[in-house]
Amino acid sequence: MRPFDPPPLDSLSQKWFDRAGRLAAVMETIDSPDVRLAVLKKLCDRVEEPGFPGIIKIMMTIAESNNAMAKRNLAQVIGLALQRFDMPSGELTAWGAGWDQSDQWVQMQRQSSTPIRRFGPIEYLTVWYCQKTQRPYLSDDAYQMAIARLIELINLDDQARVLYPQKILSDLAHQQEGNFSKRSRQNLRRLAEAWQGNLTPDQIATVIS
Repeated sequence: MRPFDPPPLDSLSQKWFDRAGRLAAVMETIDSPDVRLAVLKKLCDRVEEPGFPGIIKIMMTIAESNNAMAKRNLAQVIGLALQRFDMPSGELTAWGAGWDQSDQWVQMQRQSSTPIRRFGPIEYLTVWYCQKTQRPYLSDDAYQMAIARLIELINLDDQARVLYPQKILSDLAHQQEGNFSKRSRQNLRRLAEAWQGNLTPDQIATVIS
């Protein structure tokens, strides 16, 4: 049995909901894709908890909203980031790093030599779900819901829809040692190939084992 869902994907404090609203406003009102990308990356660089899971929840909140322009422009920003090899990302401990979950993540960042890796949102969720990191394992339901909503969002931009699975497959072919466990590699490949095969987001989210 997998551990319980970590709170960040199920709920957000008012502060993070406010950030989701501000990010949606940026995506809706700022014309420059470069500025929109810079704002998203700055938000991703915040280290306070829940950290990158909070950013993923913000993206999901926008994806589930009725703000069509904000959703479309956020997808466009992801496409631009992929084109520039500048994807907003979050940190997880490397596979096999021997992470002690009694430690604090921010303390580890500042004081420990534990190796870490950075991942874009789709890869982050899959690694979090598939292998041991500093965070409790993600549940089946939480993972599938998050993946489906993010892919649904990303697919609103044709460039992002094409480039993201290509990026995943390229990363698997040229991976840095310690990035992915065997299970993570297998599931990322299944996901990317299903995405390229034009399955629906909900279907893609269920190819993982």
